[in-house]
Amino acid sequence: MLIVAVWDTTEDARAVLGAESELPVLMDSNDEIGARYGLEGVPTAFFIDPQGRIGDVRMGGMTATEMAAAVPGLD
Repeated sequence: MLIVAVWDTTEDARAVLGAESELPVLMDSNDEIGARYGLEGVPTAFFIDPQGRIGDVRMGGMTATEMAAAVPGLD
């Protein structure tokens, strides 16, 4: 799993994730990734398969349970 932070500072992204989070965060400070994916709001989750295809897009917050259900084997 990779978090891409758009329209945020590093400090703000870490504050949202929490200091204990070990998830990798890519800062998209120039909105290059957000623009390529047509991002319209945050949070938005893109589920991308091993071949690089977008399988699902979900706008809005998700619980850990919802993420685990969306990605088999994530738990």
